[in-house]
Amino acid sequence: MNISISNGYETFNDGYLRYNSDGSIDLMGLGTYGRSSVLAGQDRKVFIDSYASEEDIPEKYKDLPRHGRYTEPQNHFNHLPDGPDLT
Repeated sequence: MNISISNGYETFNDGYLRYNSDGSIDLMGLGTYGRSSVLAGQDRKVFIDSYASEEDIPEKYKDLPRHGRYTEPQNHFNHLPDGPDLT
């Protein structure tokens, strides 16, 4: 989906709605970490806003994919070395 989602500092072209156990709904922006991050190229999710109910969600966001806490996009860590941690 190509949509503009902004938190006032950054704009994201993708996002999803995260349904919480208290009934609230969070609008999350999706992007990727930049080259300067240790997570470069991996999914980046950013909290944008929260709504008390589906009726409060702005119309332009109502068709975004819906996720729960355990089904939202996850980062992977297979880029880390297999050796022991440095001490």
